Amino acid sequence: EGSILIQTIDNPQPVLTEVEWRDCGMPDKFLFDYEGTCIVSNSGEQTVVQLGGDHGEILGTFHSEFQDAQLISLCRNQAKVAYLLDAMTLCYKDLLTDNMISLNNDSKIDFLEFNDNAEFIIFRDVTLKMYLYNVNARSRTMLVENCSYAQFAPLSSAVLVAQSLDLIHIWYNIRVLNQVATRKLPPEKDVETIENIDGVINIVLDDSSKLPLDSNLIKFATAIDNGDVKRAASVLRKAEKSSQIDSMWKQLMDTAISRNDFVVAVQSAAAIGDLSRGFYLNSVSKDLQVQHENWRSRIKMLHLERDFRQAEQMYVKDHRIHDLIEFYLDLELYDEILRICEQHDPSLLKQNMEVYVQKLIATQQFNKVADIQTKRNEYKDAVKFALRSGLPLKAYKIMVESRVTDPTLLESVISALTECGEYKEIGELYSFVGRKKESIENFVKGKDYSRAVEIAKTHFPNQVSSLEVAWADHLISINQHATAIEHYIEAHQSGKAIDAAIVAKRFDEAARIVDRLDNTRGLERQLSIIQKHFSDEICS
Repeated sequence: EGSILIQTIDNPQPVLTEVEWRDCGMPDKFLFDYEGTCIVSNSGEQTVVQLGGDHGEILGTFHSEFQDAQLISLCRNQAKVAYLLDAMTLCYKDLLTDNMISLNNDSKIDFLEFNDNAEFIIFRDVTLKMYLYNVNARSRTMLVENCSYAQFAPLSSAVLVAQSLDLIHIWYNIRVLNQVATRKLPPEKDVETIENIDGVINIVLDDSSKLPLDSNLIKFATAIDNGDVKRAASVLRKAEKSSQIDSMWKQLMDTAISRNDFVVAVQSAAAIGDLSRGFYLNSVSKDLQVQHENWRSRIKMLHLERDFRQAEQMYVKDHRIHDLIEFYLDLELYDEILRICEQHDPSLLKQNMEVYVQKLIATQQFNKVADIQTKRNEYKDAVKFALRSGLPLKAYKIMVESRVTDPTLLESVISALTECGEYKEIGELYSFVGRKKESIENFVKGKDYSRAVEIAKTHFPNQVSSLEVAWADHLISINQHATAIEHYIEAHQSGKAIDAAIVAKRFDEAARIVDRLDNTRGLERQLSIIQKHFSDEICS
């Protein structure tokens, strides 16, 4: 009472395991697909039991209605499990910490599998698309379509094989997705399984024939997984040179750098012909051999890894501002130089600003120069450089916001805006410098009648009526008859106002306009239309 007994029968010596089972309900299904482990199901609650000895250990629990070897993958040595929360939701759970990650898919998932160290999950959905999920990066990548088979090689965390139609796709290192080999299947043959016998991995077809994988590539992937960079280098030295081998040397170089093995890193750089990086790595190695040069070697490594923020923090912490500026100068990161000067030594700002501006001018980055000159309150120069960068609207904005009234610059900006047909902005500029007549003309060209009328009311009252008519005519041209009515009324053009009201079917408004008139001579046509409308309305 309060326990269950589980016995394995496929071992030479069967193992009987007793597991405490209090308040867990009656088990309804057992899954024995993972050596030394049993997954016990009870109404959707899955319990992972480690077998062996008199008393089994419960590693953890998870909830899933899908107890199927195709839909649960257990990595016992990592105490992690991948499973389906529902038909379209993949879940990953650390049984020791209870940390969970879930991933939604657009279609039902029909297969999933961990790699050997629970770093990656492959899964396929019913549309036959096969995906790779990177657990640490929490990123998903679609690897192949029309996938009929996929499996990580047994006892290998990096080798993945997938079949798509009549092609076999082989990733010897799943961490480098662009390195994929393909092999064409024999006619009417499919992949049955993958076997790993004493480190020799074969693809087994459904007729029991075998296709061996490249042992050197597998040995390299295994060495990289184990952090044995010397072994990995030994494998590559025996391989024939190819673009794939070059990529693997590059991977080995990065791995060796991360493990501070600069001998292998230098060898890797030489193997791919990257002599400059090899010399640099060699200098880092020499610095590490001299105790007082450790700081310099760390900085060099950060430069190599392009971890500029960490390098900057080291420079600042050691009060090496000038060295930091030289570092950013070498990289031509002038925005960073200005930021450093502003934050740590403003006395260096002017000198470095000039260097930056001259560099930008030399490389024709006039837009950036305009931004810098604006920040420095050098507004005339800012306008000039905005024009040189072909941005007349930017030049206009700088002029108006900074209130630059230089006549020569004004004409230059207006000329550039005219070429672009930006008449509203030209109108604002003329208004800004007090040239109201030219301002109204350009607002009319730009169809900004509101601003034209606004200025005319103050400076040229006798033009207001003609502008209101032009405004209403423009509205009629774009089928805004209802809006045009009021502008015709403002211009005392009652006939046109009535016409607009009739077209807009505003007969009540048309009648009100007629009622306000002392003389309706010449409006017989409009009056007839209005009268007919109201007569028809009464009859209906």
